[in-house]
Amino acid sequence: MMKLGKNVPRTPMQRIDRWIELAGAVLLSLATVSSAWCAYQSARWSGIQSFALAEASAFSREAGRLQILGGQKQAIQVAVFLEYYRAKRAGDDDLADSLLARVEPMFRGAVLAWLATDPFDNPQAPPHPFVMPEYQLPENTQAEERNNQVVDKVQEARAANDQSDQYILLTVIFASVLFFSGISTKFQSRRLKIAVLVLGAIFFVAGISVLLYFPVT
Repeated sequence: MMKLGKNVPRTPMQRIDRWIELAGAVLLSLATVSSAWCAYQSARWSGIQSFALAEASAFSREAGRLQILGGQKQAIQVAVFLEYYRAKRAGDDDLADSLLARVEPMFRGAVLAWLATDPFDNPQAPPHPFVMPEYQLPENTQAEERNNQVVDKVQEARAANDQSDQYILLTVIFASVLFFSGISTKFQSRRLKIAVLVLGAIFFVAGISVLLYFPVT
């Protein structure tokens, strides 16, 4: 019996089988690389989410510290103002001036602006200097800035989490391509092999089309 050698031409069906095997191998390789890339990017975006949440937590703690510090400072200023008010009402200008000279410039400016409204004789005057526009605690302003940073970081973390989830979804899609590529070799029917490969190719093209528009880290 004559054995087929290496130079014996393949039949058309053998060539088709060969091309099917080659197409399956190429699709399998591309899907493997794409799936690994999506898994890598998903992990990277998860890391960004973790860092953003950690920064948000740090900003939140700093905002709380500043708010406590501002509250303590305001409590002291309220106590000083009450003594100042009593001294003014009692006509003890020396004590009032001495108290006012010891406070920080921002608070002094608020008190002077409040006095300019003639609060002792004008019933329409503001009730106290703490409602004057000049009264601005730096700690409260800084705490508000930190709280805004908390919001920004939480939004950044949420966006990173969404991006990570999308990469995971693409990983599932490429895993489906791997399944179709691998199972296509198990069928005896050439038509069924081709149909399964075409289905895998459709999934692969769809995944790649979406992947091209995804941001990378």
